[in-house]
Amino acid sequence: MDRRLLVPALSAVLLMQMLVPVTRTACAYIAIELAMSELGIGLVSAVFSLLPVLLAVQVGQMVTGRGGRSAPVAGAALMLAAVAAMLLVPASPVGLGAAMAVLGLGQTVSMSALQLASVRASGRFHRDAILGSALTANAVGHAIGPVLIWVAAWQGGAIGPQVLMLALPLAAAGLVVSLLVARALQVRRLPSAPPLRGEGRTAWSVPGFRPLLVMGALSATAIDLMVVFLPLLATERGIPPETVGTLLILRAMATIAVRTVFARLARLLGKWRLMMMSAAVTVASLAAVAFDGGIQLLAVAVAASGLGLGLVGVGSLSMTLDLVAARLHGQTIAMRLSLNRLFQFAVPLAAGAVATMTGAGAAFVLAAAAIAGNAMTIRRP
Repeated sequence: MDRRLLVPALSAVLLMQMLVPVTRTACAYIAIELAMSELGIGLVSAVFSLLPVLLAVQVGQMVTGRGGRSAPVAGAALMLAAVAAMLLVPASPVGLGAAMAVLGLGQTVSMSALQLASVRASGRFHRDAILGSALTANAVGHAIGPVLIWVAAWQGGAIGPQVLMLALPLAAAGLVVSLLVARALQVRRLPSAPPLRGEGRTAWSVPGFRPLLVMGALSATAIDLMVVFLPLLATERGIPPETVGTLLILRAMATIAVRTVFARLARLLGKWRLMMMSAAVTVASLAAVAFDGGIQLLAVAVAASGLGLGLVGVGSLSMTLDLVAARLHGQTIAMRLSLNRLFQFAVPLAAGAVATMTGAGAAFVLAAAAIAGNAMTIRRP
């Protein structure tokens, strides 16, 4: 393992995943303050994924070109610009949408590059452990980020702008650490590897590849819905923002717990069996989130969803990389994150439309149904 590359890469993942969910939660509260409807909030959330979907090919080329050195810095710079714009430009639906679009593009570029850097820092023997560590850093960021919601709530005033004030220096720190990742990649003198013609189609045609890619996208989308629609669900049920922050931390802590032991669980149970068990837990817990059974049931359901989604996310990525040749790993990771963004664009729109008629809980029922249906298509290796 190349720790000179791995340590800054995991640190950058941690900072980015602290930044993005809490920024999107702040955006949700600003949208609520602007009296936007559930459909409008879903639309703003969906715009987060618009540019990555439209620029999927360019993102893949940036991540794999020049040894992946420019992508971490470019992604972090876009995220910093988005947070600054959201804080400094007067709040409006159009402004929120534009900032979310830039933030989504920056996160896709950054996370694609950082995940590929983590894979390059490990050999095949350590890959599952490294992937578990990378996605654990992701979950730790999700756990620490909501602390900013607590701090903003204690400071008083409008919760959204207060959170953004705290998020801005976090974005600047992410840019600095991304520069260190680029430096480590340059020291290693990794060769540029422009994708061969048809490589993406080759990976897409591998038996079993598509259901796993879709499962990873669905798990990321379900986490996305938790960040965006949990504040709306809490508002409907009279739950204060501090409790929302606690629930988000609880979900992330559960994800951390299972991802740290993913490699051991995979060896013990087998990756396919672990995937099926995790999907079942995820479906049941998301359905329970939608059920109004009090704050205790909601807390248990959110924690259980963290367990299930944590294993589904890292398991789908590990199984996908196992199916393709090493030269396709960069393209596979870029394809995975681009598909994530496609789902994160389409599903919040559908969820927002359904929630407008039936309430925010319907978004979680929709996610549970999609994960259940896709799990049935994953073949046993």
